Amino acid sequence: MIIQGRKYELKEVQNNIRTSFMAADMSGDWYIDALRYAIEISDNVRDDKLCSRINKTIGAIAAVSPLKTWEQNKILALQVIRGKRSGTFNFLIKKCELILRSDGSDTEIIKILNGKKIVSFYRNIKQQSNVVTIDRHTIAIALNLEVCNFTISPQVYDKLSDCYINVANEFNINPSLLQSITWTHFRNKNKNNLPF
Repeated sequence: MIIQGRKYELKEVQNNIRTSFMAADMSGDWYIDALRYAIEISDNVRDDKLCSRINKTIGAIAAVSPLKTWEQNKILALQVIRGKRSGTFNFLIKKCELILRSDGSDTEIIKILNGKKIVSFYRNIKQQSNVVTIDRHTIAIALNLEVCNFTISPQVYDKLSDCYINVANEFNINPSLLQSITWTHFRNKNKNNLPF
């Protein structure tokens, strides 16, 4: 695949992911902590059904996640749920508002989110482990970069996701867990050099 004018072989990409995984501390699934946080703040959402409240909360977290650290993401999601309209792009806040007014179903929330990364993030927080959230850090891991400051096409997104899934299958673990472990390792290793 061609990314930023360079050809990457799938074997090379998978080897980069594998190397990162093998160097990582296998300390757990970051998405479980994200789900706990969503449940913790879900009482701020107006909805009689617990499942809908949690889905809407996770949807709001996913919607405002682009270009934010996890700490920024948590604060911003809670603020938007509570009615504050600042801190990120207006179109992302609009997505949150639509999610909060939705019926709380996966189908409707995914339709509102309408983006590969944020839909995958929503699904991963909901513990749907067969999808991979491809963000700038997972791209950097896959391409063996110190930082990623560019976007990718939907086709490249799918190919990178497949690479993570293939490596996860080699280690007999869930793809979202592999992504979580490598993402956390990358963040910890590069925390002083990352813009977010």
